[in-house]
Amino acid sequence: MNNNVNKMETRDERREAKQLITRHRHCEEAAGQSLSRAKRREHKLIALLLTACCLLFPLGGIGGLYAQQQQQKFEYTLTLEETINLAQDQSLDAIRTRNTFLSSYWQYRSYKANYLPGLTFSGEVPDFSKRLTATTIKDTATGAVITEYLSDFSNRISGTLSLTQNLPTGGSISLYSSLEMYDRFVGDFNNHDSRQFYSTPVSIRLYQSFFGVNNYKWDRKIEPLRYEEAKRVYLRQMEEVSIRAIGYFFDYAAAVQNLAIAEFNYVPNLLENIITCDESWFFQYDPESKRQSMHWKSPSSPRQKKARQSKSKFKAMMIVFFDIRGIVHVDWVPEGQTVNQVYYKEVLTNLRERVRRKRPEMWKNGSWVLHQDNAPAHNALSVKSFLTKHKITVLEHPPYSPDLAPCDFFLFPKIKSALKGTRFESVDAVKAKATELMNKLSEDDLQHCFQQWKIRMERCRDRGGEYIEGDNISIV
Repeated sequence: MNNNVNKMETRDERREAKQLITRHRHCEEAAGQSLSRAKRREHKLIALLLTACCLLFPLGGIGGLYAQQQQQKFEYTLTLEETINLAQDQSLDAIRTRNTFLSSYWQYRSYKANYLPGLTFSGEVPDFSKRLTATTIKDTATGAVITEYLSDFSNRISGTLSLTQNLPTGGSISLYSSLEMYDRFVGDFNNHDSRQFYSTPVSIRLYQSFFGVNNYKWDRKIEPLRYEEAKRVYLRQMEEVSIRAIGYFFDYAAAVQNLAIAEFNYVPNLLENIITCDESWFFQYDPESKRQSMHWKSPSSPRQKKARQSKSKFKAMMIVFFDIRGIVHVDWVPEGQTVNQVYYKEVLTNLRERVRRKRPEMWKNGSWVLHQDNAPAHNALSVKSFLTKHKITVLEHPPYSPDLAPCDFFLFPKIKSALKGTRFESVDAVKAKATELMNKLSEDDLQHCFQQWKIRMERCRDRGGEYIEGDNISIV
């Protein structure tokens, strides 16, 4: 019964160890395919390196001629999931972590094996021995002494079968049986003198140290903890490999994005290629500001009474995209809909169609740049993948900087200031009025907005990133 339980525990531990290792190798086939693709494109990567060297050193002779012959760009794309799988499967840290865990696993298996009964057979087959015995004989007729040498042969065959079980007290108990056969020959093998058998049918031995250290007692407490620690260390180190791979992935992605931004910074007409966006709520009733509600009165005239403000019965969210020439796309979010990553991707899909229709030149040469803030829906991984897939360049926005967002310091304040103090009867009336005000914006207004945006960026840079809201930059 105990033997069956031990076997079941051993199988469970082996299965658990395999699951721990295969958990991080579930995409081994995909990683192998990626590696094979990398090998097939190795000569292409070498060509890219040579091309880069020729760009850095244009007087490179043969290298320059080779670079001129390279007219096609080759790209090797890795998704975030493929990057993590490659790191967990092929990186040196992952291999070291995996082998360290296997060492701990087999050490634990060795500890468990010490508590299993051991069946041992030992024997000698055969054990030959030869002995010459000198015998002195006196001849009675002649009186001569004759010495004769007689050969004495022996053959011994023995076998012992023992069953040993280690005890938790540090000792051991053994059950063994032995059998030995002894043959004796005189003169030669044909003269069989005798055959004897020695047998011990059953013998029980108990070994127990009274004053020594009980190693088994401490092993039972320490070894399971060591194995559990090894499993957790393995999982933690594999997660650290994944975290480092993710960091490298996004560092590279940020470097690529910064390179694209740097390239666009050298474009003289960069502001003409930017489409900026944001979202905001528009309410049924937005009370006038203190400045708007001020009025002239004589010292003797009574103080004007103001109605108590009530909460708006309805509101609507608008997502707007515009550039230096005008409004590109407006999306009114349906009631009850949350602007999450799924919905925002639908908005971006509609935006691409609007850019294709209203800005055909920018669509054709792919020169338009999307500017958006750091809202969760904008920074979602699926949204970034969508933008990368459709090769939409994104101009990064500094975090917590509404003073650098054209929608926040220009468009929304201008539209909402015109709506303050007006009570609308329906959501459609709010949408219609806001749309009407946006369509009335002239190209000069938008050009002034983008120029002031540039000024704000430069002032923020000169001030080391300080918040600039409150400066006398009025564009409303």
